[in-house]
Amino acid sequence: MNNLVKFGGIITMESRITTITFNADISAREMSGFRGAIMKMFPDELLYHNHQSGGFRYRYPLIQYKRLGGRPALVGIDNGAESLEKHWTTGERFTININGVSKELTVASKSTCYFSPAIAEDGKPFQYMIRNWIPLNQDNYHRFKETDDLQEQIGMLNVLLVANILSSLKGMGHWVEIEIKANISEIIRTKKTRYKGNELICFDVRINSSISLPDHCGIGKASSKGYGTIIPQAGH
Repeated sequence: MNNLVKFGGIITMESRITTITFNADISAREMSGFRGAIMKMFPDELLYHNHQSGGFRYRYPLIQYKRLGGRPALVGIDNGAESLEKHWTTGERFTININGVSKELTVASKSTCYFSPAIAEDGKPFQYMIRNWIPLNQDNYHRFKETDDLQEQIGMLNVLLVANILSSLKGMGHWVEIEIKANISEIIRTKKTRYKGNELICFDVRINSSISLPDHCGIGKASSKGYGTIIPQAGH
């Protein structure tokens, strides 16, 4: 990767992040249909669907489908940002089919920012909400359910939180060589979901982190589908 810079135990380069938001309201149940409709618009562009000949392409998704403020959105990172900037124009109107229903969308906004991870100073951690986070796989999901000790469950989730953060940052081109700390300060909501045919739990949580995270990008499983979305909290 070009123009890598090392500072404070992090090998990094700036990530370009472009966010496209659309004007129509969309329900959580319609998100899968929204994703499918956009994928059909770009069948030959791997970034939009992560499928290639031979199967699924396992890497951090550089285009992610989101529901922000009740509206559909696309978040692109680096090559994904370049594609979004090339294909979408503010004010552009188009019609897609979501679950058999035609819906007209307008590109309401297009914004680009740049992200490099920073370490919290003066003992003040960065604060975020993670929405619809799926940290558990089928194996540790059963272990999680079998324990009645809340502190043990929280401890398990905190370990997975750090691992998910490091994995996502690495997928964006940021290698962290120092120990980072992250912990859940509040579990807002839990709900059951299905992932690749298996029943798992997704969480809405508030977290403290010793490293900054990119707004509206995803961590954990199914981040391309809008799970694990990072929401900044007031003051950060």
